[in-house]
Amino acid sequence: MAERQDDQIIEKLGPAKRVAIDENGNPTKAAVGFAKGQGLEFSDLQTVVTEKGEYLCARKEIIGEETKNLLPNFHPIYSGHSL
Repeated sequence: MAERQDDQIIEKLGPAKRVAIDENGNPTKAAVGFAKGQGLEFSDLQTVVTEKGEYLCARKEIIGEETKNLLPNFHPIYSGHSL
């Protein structure tokens, strides 16, 4: 059994850049709403190029936890055992 979870990078595509940023370079409601829904600020979003064009992207790094801290959450039998 691993001593800890692997770290992960989660990416979620948001709205197309053409509808996310207005003609003055300001974020639209779509962009701000997407960022908020991801728990981020608009300034934290990145732009990625896909086959369909440019899109906003939310990237989050999830730090893996130690296994000994996770096991009690799965089943009470593990709570009294040391790893």
